[in-house]
Parts: sequence; C-alpha cells; structure tokens
Amino acid sequence: MRSLAAAADARTAIMLGGIAIVLVTGVLLGRVAKRFRQPLVIGEIAAGVVLGPSVLGLLPGDLPHLLFPADVRPLLSAVSQVGLVLFMFVVGWEFEKRLIRPHAALAAGVSLSSMVVAFGLGAGVAALVYPNYQVVAGHRIPFTAFVTFMGAAMSVTAFPVLARILTDNKLMGTRVGGLALASAAIDDVLAWFLLAYVSALVSSGGDVADLARIGTAGAGYIAVMFLVVRPLLTRLVRRWAAAGRWSALLVVLCAGAFLSAFGTAWIGLHAIFGAFLFGFIMPREPARQLAQQLRKPLDDVSLLLLPVFFIVTGLGVNLAGLDARDYLTLGLITAVACAGKLIGSMVPARLFGFSWRESTDLGLLMNARGLTELVILDVAVSLGVLNGRMFTMMVVMALVTTALAGPLLSRRPSGLLPDSARSVSVKGPIVNSANRPPAGPELIDATVLRRVCAHFATGVTVITSGSTSGAAGSAAGTTVNSFTSVSLDPPLVLFCLHRQSRLCPVVRDSGGFVVNFLTRRQKSLASAFAGRESADIAGVAHHWSDGGLPILSGALAFLACRLVAEHDGGDHIIFLGEVVELDTPSRHEDPLIFYGGSMRALDYELTDVYPH
Repeated sequence: MRSLAAAADARTAIMLGGIAIVLVTGVLLGRVAKRFRQPLVIGEIAAGVVLGPSVLGLLPGDLPHLLFPADVRPLLSAVSQVGLVLFMFVVGWEFEKRLIRPHAALAAGVSLSSMVVAFGLGAGVAALVYPNYQVVAGHRIPFTAFVTFMGAAMSVTAFPVLARILTDNKLMGTRVGGLALASAAIDDVLAWFLLAYVSALVSSGGDVADLARIGTAGAGYIAVMFLVVRPLLTRLVRRWAAAGRWSALLVVLCAGAFLSAFGTAWIGLHAIFGAFLFGFIMPREPARQLAQQLRKPLDDVSLLLLPVFFIVTGLGVNLAGLDARDYLTLGLITAVACAGKLIGSMVPARLFGFSWRESTDLGLLMNARGLTELVILDVAVSLGVLNGRMFTMMVVMALVTTALAGPLLSRRPSGLLPDSARSVSVKGPIVNSANRPPAGPELIDATVLRRVCAHFATGVTVITSGSTSGAAGSAAGTTVNSFTSVSLDPPLVLFCLHRQSRLCPVVRDSGGFVVNFLTRRQKSLASAFAGRESADIAGVAHHWSDGGLPILSGALAFLACRLVAEHDGGDHIIFLGEVVELDTPSRHEDPLIFYGGSMRALDYELTDVYPH
C-alpha cells in the first residue's frame, strides 16, 4: 500500500520500521546463539546478514530492497554511525591499565607476537589475491593500502566480545582469562592506531607530503587530548560526580565524543579513532559510580543503535555474489587468519610455561575478532579499499573466527586449572610445591588484601556461591566463622563447611565463592544464613561479580574467589580459593564481629584503615 505521507516522512517511517525489524531479529538470533555457546553479538551480526541479500534476498520479491529501500539506507547509515561512535567511546573508556600491569611482559609478548604474525600472513595473502580484487567502483586500489588494510583486519582481537566469552565460559579470573584480556587490551590500542595510520595513508592518496601533514596533525591532536583535554576532563568529572550531576555529565561526555570524532575525521584519521581516543583519556574514578551512572546508560544506547550498524553491514554482504574462486579465497583467508592468531599466541604462552591446553585456549580467545573486525571493515569500505566480494569474505571470516572460540574452549567449571590443583587427600597438604595452582590475574593489591584480612579477621562473614546461568535457587549462602587468609602471593583464602551443608555442591558447581563481610545492622541476616542447610539468597539484595558470583549488596566488603582446591577435614570440607576481585568499605560503618561466641560490633574508624 502506498503511503499517504510526504516523501521525507515516508522515508523516516520506513527507516523506523526497518530498525524495529532489526532489533527483534537480533534478539531472536541472539537467543539462538546463546544456545550454541556463542556470544550475543554473533546472533546480532547474523541478523544483519540474514536480513540482507545473502538470505532474505534469496526469497522472491526482493525483500531486502522492500524493507530497506535505497533512499532509506543513507538514513540507516547515519544512525549506525552515531551508535558506532558511542560504542568506540566506551571501548576506549573500558581500557584499564590494571588489566595489563600484572601480565605486562607476557601480555605485550602475546599481543605483539599475535599481531605481527597475523599481520604478516594477512599481508601475504592480500598480495597474492590483490590482482583479483584491486578494482572498487571502477577505481584501482593502491597496492599498499589494500595490503595494509588486510593485514590490519587479520591482526585484531575483539576486546568487548572476548570479555563476554570469558564470562560465559567461566574463564574470567583464570590466568588464561587474565592474560587474554590484557593481551586483547594492548591489541585493541595498537589496532586502532594502526587503523588511523592506514586511514591517513588512504586519505593522502599515497602523497608523502599529504601523509606527513595528516600525521603531524594527528600527533598534535593526540598531544592536545592528553595534555589539555584530559586534565580538564578529570576535573569536570570529579566535580560533577561529587555533585551528583550525572545527567548533565552524560550529555557533555557524549558531546565530547562526537566532537573528538569530528576532529579526527576532519584531519583524515576517521571518526572512530577520535571517539576511541576520547574514551581512552576518560578518568576511571570513582569507578563504581561512573560504571553505574554513565557507562551503563551508554551500553544501553549501544544495545539499541549497534544492531542498525549490523544491518548496514549485512546489506553489503552477498554470499550469492561469490563464485568458486571467491570461496577458495574465503577458505584461504579464514585459515590464514586462524593460523596467524593461534601461532602468534600459543608460541609465547608455551615459552612462558603454559600447558598446551592453556596455550590453545589463549589462541582461540585471541582469534575472536567480532565487532572490532566489522568496524575496521566499515572503515575500509567507506574509504573505498574493499569491493563487495572481499567485504563479504572478510565479514564471514570475522563470524567464523569468533564463533570457533565457544565450542572449542576447554570446559572446566572452575577455570583452566591443572587437575593436580584439586587435592582430596586426607593426609596431604591442601597445596604443595608440586601442585601449587597457577597465579590468577593478580589484579589484587596485596596491601589492600592484607588490611581486609587483618581488620576483618574476626568479622562475621557469609559465604555465597552460585551462577547466573544456574537454575532458580542455585545461588545460596551460609554464615561461617572459619574464614582465614593463607597467602598474599598468590592471594589465597580458605574456609570450612560441614560436609552436609547444601552450599558444598553449589561451590563445586560454580567453581568459586564470595566472602561477604557484614555490618552491625546485618546481624539478622547473619542469623538467617546460619546452619548447615544454608539459605537461598533469591530474596536477599545481591548483585553479581565480574566472574558471575553472587555478592550481598549490603556487604561492607567482599572477596570474590575462584575455587582452586578442597581438602577433606573429617566432618568438614576445607575450601581454598584464590581472590580475583575485592571491594573495600566505601562508607563509614561498623563491621559485625564474632567475640566470645556472640556477634558484636567493633568500633573503630574505617577511615584510618582505608584512607580515601
């Protein structure tokens, strides 16, 4: 039926209807992806491909053109770029030096090795296939630009997708997970600077003088951002956060991301680099408030706008347009992409003492390209470096390499620990020199951990455990008075449970536990969790750690631990855990303690223990 609205209003209406279809399709395919141990983004990217000529276009009636007419696609592209700029702002903001610090040498080695090997192999393949894909829209692509872009596209790792894969596979907090995150963080930064260089190379048209001008302008822009904008931004965030002006701060930050994107686009470095750079210089403190008040709303906006980017990408993917030679090229590209990341990651991991299984898991994680790859391909298309066929092949490669991680990763409830790390011998030690568990992410400040253990040694603790993926009621807790610290390096703690406690199998199944330190006001809560039966925490306010463990929301402090060993202690089981996340008091409140067989409040100034 023909619309009665004006042409401009009709285009807007069709665009809105198309976005609705994209969002619903993304949700449905995202649920399908989760069933096959795939991150949500796989389903969302697949939704864009399904609604494009590769699947929907095979049906009669030219449905992709009907749903997304040619005059509507520029509107969709504009919306997608808004979402992409905000996404890149968040990606830059999520970069944390603390992820890299514990693994600096190894993470740098893995990142550089995987990038160099993948880039070299990708550039080699690009040189081989260049004669068949050198023409885009009637214009010949410069050899250097094509080869460099292909090498860059082969060498990236999707940091946001990687974090989701680690959480889904219970690898967050393991040494492989920590190393993969650190390596991917370095990889991401290097990839965006490499992309900025390639963008400048293409924008200059190969002219050395123009390239030098773009490079000089880019270096000056980076210097201004770090030396001028960053201090001002830190002061602004500190003041407005203290005043609770979150809405205004969110608007200003989004405006800053857009302005930064405008600046880099204007000088020839592409808009996404400016958005990433603005996020990179963002202050990280106060971390919890910024995450809740600013980053979460930005994530929600990205959840709505990024699917539009996926449909714009999917409309450019046409599997039916590939011939036999293209499919051979696709197979070669995918094989080389996997080989580059696997070899480049596994070799340094093995040299640093990782097992073959751990090294393989690391290679699979670093091989996930996901959304980061699509962003680079979008830049390549906008600069006229890739034609439709090569773009299609590279999108398929990104999907395949990301999808391989979930099914092929080792499936261990408590992470990638050697079997010898679990001791059940009655007479043997919990952990000896031969089976000492490998160091975890080592993001824990030993000084802070020492203070927590020393000052809360007699504190009432509730041990909670469970999983976000478990059945309803699988999360439980129990009050214990046997918590103690064993070691600061690695950061190990232990506690005892009666072997008939319902929490024992929950701890084993989830592969971890949380030590929650209670306040004086929570005496009734401690009493409710007392006893062998444990208590279900469904009716108690709680949230989840980065590793998917339940934390009591009102706890004064907590230690989130991964289970590394258990020991038979007669009628009790001794559980040993490695601390992978902790939180110290953010407010002045007296802890609840055991003293003389009863629970009392200990009066002392927390501000003297934890100066802020």
